[in-house]
Amino acid sequence: MTKNSVTFTTSSKSSIPKLIGLALIATLIFTVVRHPGDAASWVVAIAGGAGKAIDGIANFLNNVGG
Repeated sequence: MTKNSVTFTTSSKSSIPKLIGLALIATLIFTVVRHPGDAASWVVAIAGGAGKAIDGIANFLNNVGG
C-alpha cells in the first residue's frame, strides 16, 4: 500500500508583498473616486517633478560629456 501525504506549504514571504500591493491599489482607486480633483493635481505635480529630474540628469550628462 502506498501512503499519500499532502503537504500544504504557504510562503508568507510571497503573500505579504501581494497584500501590500493590493492595499496600495485599493487606496489609489479609493482616492481617485473620492477626491478626483486632488488626485489629478497630485499626478500633475509628480509629473512636473519627474520632468525636472529628467532635465537635471540630461543637463548633468551634457556637462560631463563636453
